[in-house]
Amino acid sequence: MSQNKTIMWGFEEPDYIRGKKHRKFLIEQYNRNRPFSEHVHSMEELNRALLTNEINDLKNGNSINKKAGT
Repeated sequence: MSQNKTIMWGFEEPDYIRGKKHRKFLIEQYNRNRPFSEHVHSMEELNRALLTNEINDLKNGNSINKKAGT
């Protein structure tokens, strides 16, 4: 008889384009001037936080072009 094997569903760490040091740097830069309650701990959380910030800026009438002064 064959043995039952556990099914692996692919919940391992995803492949990233950026290196581990660069990901750590990006997360540290985002967290630098934020309260601990707003800190992110993974690239997924960082991407979600940046997207949320961008959506909120657009809702408030702030755009990247206005911030840059163009």
